[in-house]
Parts: sequence; structure tokens; C-alpha cells
Amino acid sequence: MYHNGERQDVLTADSNGAYSITLPEGEYRLEITASGYETKTVVVTVKRNEETTVETFLPLRSTDSEIVASGKCGDNLTWSVSSDGTLTISGRGTIVPGYEDFLGEKIATYGWDDYIDYAAKIVIRDGITNVPEGAFAYSVSLKTAIIPASVTSIESAAFAGCAKLTAVYFLGNAPEIAADAFDDCSEELTLYHLEGTTGWDKVKGYRLSVWKATSSSEESSAKEGSETVSKASAADRNTEAESSSEGTPGTGDTADIYPFVILMAAA
Repeated sequence: MYHNGERQDVLTADSNGAYSITLPEGEYRLEITASGYETKTVVVTVKRNEETTVETFLPLRSTDSEIVASGKCGDNLTWSVSSDGTLTISGRGTIVPGYEDFLGEKIATYGWDDYIDYAAKIVIRDGITNVPEGAFAYSVSLKTAIIPASVTSIESAAFAGCAKLTAVYFLGNAPEIAADAFDDCSEELTLYHLEGTTGWDKVKGYRLSVWKATSSSEESSAKEGSETVSKASAADRNTEAESSSEGTPGTGDTADIYPFVILMAAA
């Protein structure tokens, strides 16, 4: 944990998976780590007499993999394919396709087209705002995809023809999803969304499953004029899919998400 550019403390969960610390109000940078997962940095402003809940997710750290191809897919966006079959798109903004003429029609093309059949998993990082037309269509290996809260639209045929695609995990509210975005995917395809996110009642024609990220934390007292940061108990926190027999996010091969809930309470 850092404050004003200086390292303040290292917070380690107790045997119950919880911790608490008393802090003055201000802006803090938290570096969240877990064995086997990538480190995530979160900046939080702690205010007096307010409570703030922050949810973030740690991608599973790839082991024994290397980048086999990479490139740009927008002004501030990059893509990479690793040897473990993960296609990752990072940056901020809109994914921009190229176009080629085919029999008089313009066909969207992407830098990863030559590698799409090797992609078993697609990870779109937070900051990306769209999944464009035909972006991952007809991948013969794709099984799972992770869509961040920043994505607001999934366009025509984005995942069409991905016959092995069975699980797509959404980290935010329902984006606009084109009617043919998931045409000809696996009959077992399930769209997972976090409990408390909105707009999913308007998504029709798909198997939906609520992925519950619940938490509990020990009571902690804050001194006058100070703040308390409590990390939810990992032992008490669950992720589960209510309507599918698929594995849950953060376990097995279905997804690489490890949920953290950080509670900020001001006295």
C-alpha cells in the first residue's frame, strides 16, 4: 500500500482470510497480489464519514508461456497471442479493424487473424470499449472469453461460428449485443454476469447465469478522524453459477478471475 508516493504498509490476510488497518483519509494506491495471479494496482480515495466498496479482479498468471505474436489494433490498443493459447487485448479505446475487398464487399480484418484458430481463451482488458464485427469469428479452439465492464457493445458476428465457445464472463453491466454476435456457437454457451450488474433482463436468446461475488468481513472500529480499510474474508467469499453446471470463475479452465472486495469505512 502506497500513500503520497511512499510505501506505507504490507497487508497480509490472517488465518481467516481477513485484515484491517487504520489510516488517515487521503488517496492510496493498493497493490493486490495472490499466489498464481497477476498483481493489480487500484487507486482509492478514502474520505471521512463515507464508505466505498471497490471490486477488482486479478487475471491468472500464465506459466511457461511466451508471446508468439503481437501488434496494434487501435491508436492506444495492442494485442498479443501467447504460447498457452491466450489472445489478450489491452489499452484504452475502440478496437479498429482493417478492411479488405472480397467479391466487391469490404470484410473486416484483424492483426490476429492468422492466430485466431490457436486462441483457446480471449482476455479483453479494462479500458477497451467494444468487440467489433467478426473480431473472433470462427475460431476452432476458443472456449472462454472475458469481457470487462468498459465494453459497451459487442457487434455483428463478433464470436460467430466459435463452436467450442461455452463460457463468456462479463465484469460489468450488459453491453449492447448484436443479434448475431454469438451465432453458431456451442449449444452450451453461457453468458455469466456479476450479481448486481444491470441490463441483463433485456438480453434475450442466451443462457444467462448470475455469478455471485459475495463477501463478509469482520467488524472493525475506526478512531475519530481516521479511516479503516477491511479486506473481505477470502474464506467466506463465494463465486457460483446458479443455472449452469460449468465451473465457476476463478477455478479450473473456465476463467482466470480472482475476485477481491475492498471495503473502505470512514469514522
